Amino acid sequence: IASRFWQRLQAVTPAPVWQGALVEGGKLRGLAALLSAPAAAKPVGRPAPRPPRDLQPLSLSVTEVETLYRDPYQIHARKILGLDALDGLIEDPSAQDRGKLLHGIVEGFTRTYPEQLPADALAQVVAIGNRLFRDYDDVPEVRAFWWPRFLLTAGHFIRWEERRRGEIARIGVELGTGASFRLADGSEFRLHGRADRIELTREPSLRIVDFKTGAPPSKAQVEKGFAPQLTLEAELAARSGFKGLAGPTPVSSLLYMKLHHDPKGWAKDKPLDFDGEPLADVAARHLDNLVKHLDALRSGREPYVSRRAPDYIRYASPYDHLARVKEWSAAPGGGDEGGEP
Repeated sequence: IASRFWQRLQAVTPAPVWQGALVEGGKLRGLAALLSAPAAAKPVGRPAPRPPRDLQPLSLSVTEVETLYRDPYQIHARKILGLDALDGLIEDPSAQDRGKLLHGIVEGFTRTYPEQLPADALAQVVAIGNRLFRDYDDVPEVRAFWWPRFLLTAGHFIRWEERRRGEIARIGVELGTGASFRLADGSEFRLHGRADRIELTREPSLRIVDFKTGAPPSKAQVEKGFAPQLTLEAELAARSGFKGLAGPTPVSSLLYMKLHHDPKGWAKDKPLDFDGEPLADVAARHLDNLVKHLDALRSGREPYVSRRAPDYIRYASPYDHLARVKEWSAAPGGGDEGGEP
C-alpha cells in the first residue's frame, strides 16, 4: 500500500508527468539492480601453455620424464617459469622423509660393502640406521614408531642381500648415467638418471634395482610408458654405462624393491617381465617415444597441459593451485581425461 505522501504526490501531479516519472524511475531501479547482479560465470579452462621452443628445457632426468608424461604443467612451472614450491615453516616428518631416511641407510650400507657382506651385516646396517636416526632426535615419535619397523626392515634387507650377492661381482649405488640425442628441430637433448642400486654380475651384465617405500609402479604403468624410469635407465646404461662401475653394458633385469617391514614384500623380488618382449626392445621403444613426444612439445603440436594423465597421478602437485585444478576440474566438461605417453 502506497504511503499517504505518495498518494498526495500522485493526486497533484498531472497524469502524463506521473507516468513519465514512473518510466524514468524504472530505468534507475534497473541500473541499481545491475550493480549487485553477479557477472555470468565463465569457467576457466585447463591450462595448456605452448611456450616457445627456445624456452623449453633441453635436459631432463628420467624421473622428470615421468612427470612430463603425467603432468607436463609441473615441468612448465618449474623448468620454464622457474617457480619452486616453498617449504613449510614447521613441518612434521612425512612419508617422504621416511623414504629418504631408509634410502640413506641402504645406500650407506651398500656403499660400505659393495662386494662382500660382512659377518655382522645386520649389526652394521643397524649401526648406520642408528646414526642417521639421530637427525630426528628432536622428534620422539620417529624413534617410537619408525625405529621398530626399521629393525624389521633391516633384517629382511640383509636376508635379501644374502640371496643375491652370490651372482654379483660389484654393486654401485647412486651412480649417474646420461646420453644426448638429436631432436627433429636440430637441438640436442640431454637425458640423465641416477640409479639407487646397480648390480654388476659376473657375466657381465647390469641389474638395476630401485627401492621404494611406497607402492611401486604397476607392470601396466611401466609397459605403457607412464613409469619409464628404469627402462630409460636401461637404455642409457646400454649406451653410456654407469660412471664409476661399468662402461656401456646391457641390462639384464629391472627390479622395484619395496623397503618394508612386512616379509611378504621381500618375497616379491621378481624382475619386471614384459611378456616375452626383450628388455632392450622395450627400453629402445620408450626412448623413441620420448624423443617423439619432445618433438611434439617443441613444435607446439603438444601443450604442457595440466594433469595430462590423471589416472597415473597419485599425489597432489605443489603447482595444482597455480594450474587452478580444483576450478577447471569441477566445471562441466572439465573432468580429467587420460593421456598417452
